[in-house]
This record gives sequence, structure tokens and C-alpha cells, in this order.
Amino acid sequence: MSSVPLVTPQERLKEMQRPCANCDVNMKKREVLRCARCKQAQYCSRSCQKAHWKTVHRIACDPPEDGSTPHRDPAVRLAEHLVSNDELMLVLKKYAAVLLNLYNEPENCTKFAVHVICAARPIEGEALDGRQKVMFSHKEIVRVPIDETERRQPSVKKCLSASMADLARVGDTALPVVFYFTNEEGGPAVIVAARGIPLKLIEDARETVHSVRSKAPRTLPESWTCEFITLMLSMELRTKIEGDTENELKLRRYLPKD
Repeated sequence: MSSVPLVTPQERLKEMQRPCANCDVNMKKREVLRCARCKQAQYCSRSCQKAHWKTVHRIACDPPEDGSTPHRDPAVRLAEHLVSNDELMLVLKKYAAVLLNLYNEPENCTKFAVHVICAARPIEGEALDGRQKVMFSHKEIVRVPIDETERRQPSVKKCLSASMADLARVGDTALPVVFYFTNEEGGPAVIVAARGIPLKLIEDARETVHSVRSKAPRTLPESWTCEFITLMLSMELRTKIEGDTENELKLRRYLPKD
């Protein structure tokens, strides 16, 4: 009987392919460059590491308080690509303008953050070598008082302060809004990003609300208008993601083997 060589867990780990946090290319462990600060983000090259730092990671990078390495949830990994996509973030900006009522209460941008609860949804019939393919999916988008985020999401207030300083430095009149992404369990956010929402976009949101309200039955409560608009924007975001069958948005990936 021929013997089958035993593979140690360490040897198997070396052969596992890991995706770059920036370009999502697969790479073996020996090729990985890791963020020296948080020990989480992994890259295939210095150029990818620098690009990711400028667009996403400089805000999200936080060393674990206990020195451990947090679990890299696949849903939050995919969210990194969403945050760096201008087209998708534009939809979220429109959503935030209505959700936070910025056209009536612009000060809400400093009082509330936008919490995106996300999941990695399995794509039926798509698997490779036992690895399931998943797609980013947002379960819910809600507003959360920033003061309530300090214990579990300490990066939120820090991100808002940095964004306000950046906008003031360049003389931008946009309103800064913080978006943070967690999985369904609501653990510490890995992705926290502030984006400036232009005043023109906020004014457009006001006009949309008034237009929808004028056509709605008078018996409906005023809150229905905002709920309807955010539902439409949520569907728009979902349609863009689900329609990207070529994965140009990089919001689909194969899960690693157990």
C-alpha cells in the first residue's frame, strides 16, 4: 500500500492562497505584506499597500487593544471595495442625506453615523474546489448617534474629526458623514470611512423628498416619504451589486477553505 505523505497544519497554511486587500489578487503566504500596525490588512505589493492606505486603510487601521488579530469577516473584507468605489458610495451618500435629514438639520452630520450592516451572501451554484463564492450584501442601513458608538466603535468619532479637519483645510463646504461597516453580529467595525456630501446633493435630496411627498396620499405619515426614498436607494445599490456578474466591483470572492 502506498503511503500518503502527511501535511502538517503549518505546511498547509503556507500553501493557502490569500487575497490582497487592495486588488484582491490571490497570493501565497510567503508573498504577503502585512500592515505593521494592525496586523490585519495583507497586500501583494508595496504599491497596493500604499494605494489602500490612501483610500481606505488609514481610517480603518486600528491595532487591537489586546494584541490579538481580529477575525477578518468576508463581508467586511468585501466592504473595503465598496468604500473605494465612487459610484456605489454616491448611492450611499444620497441615502445618508435622506436618512440623516441633512437638508433640514445639517448639524446631524456631527450627531449621527451611518451604520451599514453587511453579510457575505452565498452565490448559488458557484463554488470552486470546495470553496463557496459569496457576494457583498447589505442587510440594513441605519443611523446611530455618534456618542453611542464610542465604546464599541471608537474609530467613528476619530474619523469624523479627521474628515472635518480635511474639509476645512481645503475650504470644502461639503458635510462630512461617517459610514461604518460591521457584520450581522455587530462586532467592532473594520471599515470606517468619512465622506463629504456636497451641498448640491443635499439640495437634490430635499427636492426629491418634496416631489415624492407631493404625490403621496395625504393619509400617509411624513416619515413614509423618507422610508420610501431610502428603500429605493437601497434597491438601487443592491441592483448595481447583483448586476455586476463580471465582478468589476470586486464585491464577489471565493471563501478560503476551512
